[in-house]
Amino acid sequence: MHMQQMPPMPPTIRQQQQQHAASRLQMQNFANALDALAVLDHVYIKQRIEPLECLCGCETQNNYDISNKERQQLFHVTEKSGCCTRICLGNCRPWEMIVTDINKRPALRLHRPMRCVYRCCIVCCSCCAQELNVFDSAHQDRFVGKIEQQCSCCDPLLHVKDAGGNVLYKIVGPTCACRCCSDVRFKVLHADADNDRRPVSTIGKKWGGLIVEALVDADSFGVDFPMNMAVDHKTLLMSSVFLLDFAFFEDNSARDGCDCDG
Repeated sequence: MHMQQMPPMPPTIRQQQQQHAASRLQMQNFANALDALAVLDHVYIKQRIEPLECLCGCETQNNYDISNKERQQLFHVTEKSGCCTRICLGNCRPWEMIVTDINKRPALRLHRPMRCVYRCCIVCCSCCAQELNVFDSAHQDRFVGKIEQQCSCCDPLLHVKDAGGNVLYKIVGPTCACRCCSDVRFKVLHADADNDRRPVSTIGKKWGGLIVEALVDADSFGVDFPMNMAVDHKTLLMSSVFLLDFAFFEDNSARDGCDCDG
């Protein structure tokens, strides 16, 4: 008789602690926190569920965990923004994201100025286009590069630029990036995408299920990139997730509540 294979059991608390300890030990082997990206071809980014936001609809500062394929945590990301901007501006608000490794060493500082997220504004006025500046905190805030949204009537288009302003990659999304009941995939193309449409990398937003998507503002993303890609390039693609999250997936309804988190 054929026995049906049982699905794998979720890790116990002890197993999670062991995985966390292994990740901490692994990160200690890198002089710079971002050097861990050199040996990765995938990162998993998950927004933490904020209990206060779920219970009373207050817009709180976002927190994310970044892990590898084995779900071993590598980095923690904390939003820094003002309480008034979260109440009044919602997902248009300016913010900084502070990225640290699990040993609490500084890794990145991400800065996003205030921008309107409505496509009609972006098409009509380029100054409303989304922008994210990326700095290497481990090396005296070295400017790594930026991600800039381009005016586009149809598919979302963002340019990934190095510190010198040169376009490295183009991120192209589906026409309806906030589609429900399915995963959403963004393609990362070469800068010369007109001649080469083969994706270099992919950024995916995982559909969390009807109940989770309706009740909880906590998104999950995966980023795939070649193992031999430069660390700065991997850093920029990983950082672009936070801009995509606010531009297309951040729930704006919490602005109607009062904020109680800073």
